[in-house]
Amino acid sequence: MAFGGKFIHCIRNELFPGDKNESNEIKIAFVLVSRENDKKAIKSYLDRCGCVSQFLLLNTMKRKVSALAVMGNILKQVNAKVGCDNWRLDLPKSITDKHTMFVGLDVCQVGRKSIIGMAASSNQHGTQYFSRLANQKIGKDLDGKTKRE
Repeated sequence: MAFGGKFIHCIRNELFPGDKNESNEIKIAFVLVSRENDKKAIKSYLDRCGCVSQFLLLNTMKRKVSALAVMGNILKQVNAKVGCDNWRLDLPKSITDKHTMFVGLDVCQVGRKSIIGMAASSNQHGTQYFSRLANQKIGKDLDGKTKRE
């Protein structure tokens, strides 16, 4: 049995007896792997079980950087994965009391293409958002039609 398979067997027996996450508590798995290849099967299984996962590469943990900085970044990632905000602005009530959406749009020219980026907030604090990128040929409108001179 490969490493990933052994690990999944342990998860199934310890975290999810009966193959189901029947409790309403948030389960978070921090998984330390030595190779990126070990991550795929384990993450897939944890996702199917509804378990939030954060993978750490052994090499990352061995680097000579501040352990506090590494752990701080890991906690920010987990916090975002469970739907919490890492930062929040103190917005005036005149904005938060109304259903206000913050929208940003930018276009960057790269060779014969334009890259269009858009982001729009999806909660009253402006901390969660939807974003999309699109490639567009130069000389075309957003709908793909040729511009008229």
